Amino acid sequence: SSDLEYVLTKDVARSEQNALKDQFNLDYGESEDEAPDGKQVAELNANEAGSLYQDVMAAPGTEFHWSLYHRGRNKPSWGNATDKPGVTDTMYVIIMSAEQAKNYETQDEIEDLAALWKWNPDAIPEGCQIWELKTDNTEWKFYEGSYT
Repeated sequence: SSDLEYVLTKDVARSEQNALKDQFNLDYGESEDEAPDGKQVAELNANEAGSLYQDVMAAPGTEFHWSLYHRGRNKPSWGNATDKPGVTDTMYVIIMSAEQAKNYETQDEIEDLAALWKWNPDAIPEGCQIWELKTDNTEWKFYEGSYT
């Protein structure tokens, strides 16, 4: 099993699903739900904490705008008796230089950085910015921010 699962929504035809699986050799799940934008979503380590990262090239001092949709796992309609409406899922958007990122190689180190930020925001490395996103599991929520 992989740490990142691309979940194709109900509006993706079976032939398109098979072509994507073959082309990218990825694990795909299926959802009876709709993506807030497009035809797929990424489910990140669905049952435990995990990280997803992306390298973005930008000249120093350039403003970078990010945005994403987030929803907590286990939407109540998925039928799991242990799921409860309104359960909150927390994620962090952490932006820093590639050089700084080399200091954070494990999930525990990322979680420690987020905890440090919550405890003392002035103690995180200069140039690092963190946003905390808290979303319940009843609907997708749009988030955005800017980094310079």
